[in-house]
Amino acid sequence: MGIRDRNIDWLRARRRIPWNEFNLDTAQAAAGDGGPVYGELSSFHYGGILVGAVNDEWSTLDVVSPTLWDPAHAIGVRVLWATEATVATDDAIVWRVNYDQNDIGEALTDPVQGTGTALDTAITTQSPSVTTTLVTYRSPRGIINANTFDHTSRNGVIAWQVDVATLTNFSANEAVFLALEIDYMPLVCESQEESRDALTADLS
Repeated sequence: MGIRDRNIDWLRARRRIPWNEFNLDTAQAAAGDGGPVYGELSSFHYGGILVGAVNDEWSTLDVVSPTLWDPAHAIGVRVLWATEATVATDDAIVWRVNYDQNDIGEALTDPVQGTGTALDTAITTQSPSVTTTLVTYRSPRGIINANTFDHTSRNGVIAWQVDVATLTNFSANEAVFLALEIDYMPLVCESQEESRDALTADLS
């Protein structure tokens, strides 16, 4: 028997899905007081998604991550974001992430809250640590439990939906979404679930 992933002290890998890979769902966002928009950070030509109000949301189809992770391990989920204005340390935001596993040959569904699946451990509230403008932040870690996805997911896609569950004291467009970060244990070697040709086999 050859070397397996369990015999290697892999570090948890991370993948960041940047803001420009997400599509704005303005129909859903209209439930809030504003709508998310693509915008610029200061005059730096850096981009992001500007949060207008609670329930602003955006989604993406992730065709890369499922091919990388070992679904037998938990998957961490965080949000990278920034402040666009001089904010206060009692401002607060709660990022919410929902997802949906879509296998090859399966109809796509909307991963919004109530239709998609919520994280097993939700991302908790976060406030700016300083009042300085244009500071980047990394949210607390949410968790998708081990074995939530099956090995079939490694041939399919994952729909991710990010929205703002709570927005306290922030004015419109002060919080800026930069990326969704997932951390996972990689699956590289042959295993009991997959032969070395499993991901290249034709699917009927």
